[in-house]
Amino acid sequence: MLNARFANGRPSHDLSEAGVLVRQFDTLDDVEKPWLPCPLIGYHNWCAKYSDRWATSIINNAARKMYYSTASSAEQRAGVGGLVLSPSVTIFCAYSDGASA
Repeated sequence: MLNARFANGRPSHDLSEAGVLVRQFDTLDDVEKPWLPCPLIGYHNWCAKYSDRWATSIINNAARKMYYSTASSAEQRAGVGGLVLSPSVTIFCAYSDGASA
């Protein structure tokens, strides 16, 4: 199903038709459990004010650029893991710049 969504992705208001929604691990997640948002309490909670959001990318065969690909060096981009998110999530804000901060 993921391969089909990637291969057939196209501009659409329906995420399942647009492609695959991915979240790359970055500095706005839990340091010890990067699949979780930034913790609200504790030593590594400097990003707590962002714990209610995650940057994501919609990728498909025609649109392969992911937001984290703007890192300044290949070493910073290498091995960046992430998650594939369900197309049933709610998106509150979206734009096509690919590298907003």
